[in-house]
Amino acid sequence: METLVNTIMALSQAPDSLGQLVGYLKTAESILDNAQNNCLAAAQALDAQQHSLGIVYLLNAHAKRPNANANGAFTEFSAQFLRNCSAQQIQHVPEAFVELCHKFKEQLVGDPRAARGGIAPLLAALQRLAPSREHLTPIHADVLQLCLLAKAYNAAAPLLELELTEVDPARTAVGATDLLLYCYYGGMVATGRRQLPRALELFLQGLTAPSMVCSAITAAIYKKYVLVSLVHTGAVAPLPKFTSHKVRQLSDSADTKPYSDLAAAYSSKSSDRLARVAEQHMAAFNADRNVGLVKQVLASLPVRTIQRLTQTYLTLSLADIARVAGLAGPPEAEAVILRMVAHRQVFARINDRDGMVTFMQDPQQYNSAAMARRIDGAIRQCMSLASQVQSVQDSLLLDKGYLNKVVLRERGSGGLGGLGSAVDADLVFGA
Repeated sequence: METLVNTIMALSQAPDSLGQLVGYLKTAESILDNAQNNCLAAAQALDAQQHSLGIVYLLNAHAKRPNANANGAFTEFSAQFLRNCSAQQIQHVPEAFVELCHKFKEQLVGDPRAARGGIAPLLAALQRLAPSREHLTPIHADVLQLCLLAKAYNAAAPLLELELTEVDPARTAVGATDLLLYCYYGGMVATGRRQLPRALELFLQGLTAPSMVCSAITAAIYKKYVLVSLVHTGAVAPLPKFTSHKVRQLSDSADTKPYSDLAAAYSSKSSDRLARVAEQHMAAFNADRNVGLVKQVLASLPVRTIQRLTQTYLTLSLADIARVAGLAGPPEAEAVILRMVAHRQVFARINDRDGMVTFMQDPQQYNSAAMARRIDGAIRQCMSLASQVQSVQDSLLLDKGYLNKVVLRERGSGGLGGLGSAVDADLVFGA
């Protein structure tokens, strides 16, 4: 161990020798495994900035111990290291750094208070690993998971507001599962923040990700997608045609049948039928830990029924509203309407003397300076996204591998008269 530490210190002094240090550490795995009991102490003796590469490997070796976090020493030191490590050094070993972040998170998931304390260190680690704010990394999902467990939804706001458009496995060690987990946890956190459109966007991004198989994560995303769709829009939109065939089959699987039945009951607009179906499948919803969302689905149907009434009636009694919406009586109808008014879901006035409800128009004229800024921001965001899409398209048109595939496909359909793919691609590139 002493030789290993001395080597780490010697090869960390100059940037030119970091590559040599990476090679040495990768071949020293057996030494680290045999000295697991001493790895944490060795890491603590090094400088977080100057010896980041070596500390990553030492902490990963220590984390393999059965009781790696005795007295909280591992998570305490790891949290300090993730805040202070050298971005230049850890970017040489993205896989090892991501592994450390995963192990750090795994030690915290059982305790909401500990989970809350791990959010800031992982956010710092994410900033050091990501080449830009638009890059997706495996640490994104780790941060969102801790935010969810700690119910610290606002801490995740900066991540949810970003449009992650860059994926670079070589520089961030990101994989397909990391994207799915980001969409899953991100959608759940957005739901917790009542940002249902953003939640649906993330769930849909996970469902439409290219895939040859349907994983358990994808199935879990689909179930959330169905429930949040019912809460937000009252219906489940069909998945886009470019969605993988395996994922599209989810709606017909036995595993998701309770959710399909719930959506069908919701479309009937019958509160009684919806309640019966929910009760019938409550064991499945409980096993999936979706009871809370199912309750929101049940509560949203009367709200949507009352919103439809505003399109037909100017005034209506609380008793009639309760009857049509499937509520227990006028007091419950009054409570629901008051909540809807508070959330700007309906605009109404209740006359306490005769129990009559008067529906009104939205007083917002949408001509304020704040609304103008909001529209301008949305337009700028669309323009930025369009520019990014154009950039990706331009890069594809210059990618020889992509053009080879296109030519092969066209040749198979006879579109190019049987010309060879390599010849055509070379012609495009001027080879």
